[in-house]
Amino acid sequence: MQYYLDLQFSNANNKTIWQKLYQMTSDYHLADVTPFSIYALVQRLKNAATNEFRLFNKWRFVNIDSQCNSDCHIMVWCSLIHNQQNEFLKCMKPSHGPSVVG
Repeated sequence: MQYYLDLQFSNANNKTIWQKLYQMTSDYHLADVTPFSIYALVQRLKNAATNEFRLFNKWRFVNIDSQCNSDCHIMVWCSLIHNQQNEFLKCMKPSHGPSVVG
């Protein structure tokens, strides 16, 4: 489960209030959080048109709906699957990035 702290609200009310952002298993319809399940989720995030990607993009900015065009989607997806710069940069090239973008 992922929580967040709204600093403006907490400061205005002079108290710390943590709020639930999402629960990975239920919100992404995962049976568990094993590497296999996470890999399957990442593969589904390859399609920018899915509700799962829209939620992922919203939650990566802590509950802010932001627009993510095809360039943004490719960058997000490539960053999920590659942790080495050279592989990430290869992925970012149109011929290597996600084949399904919305």
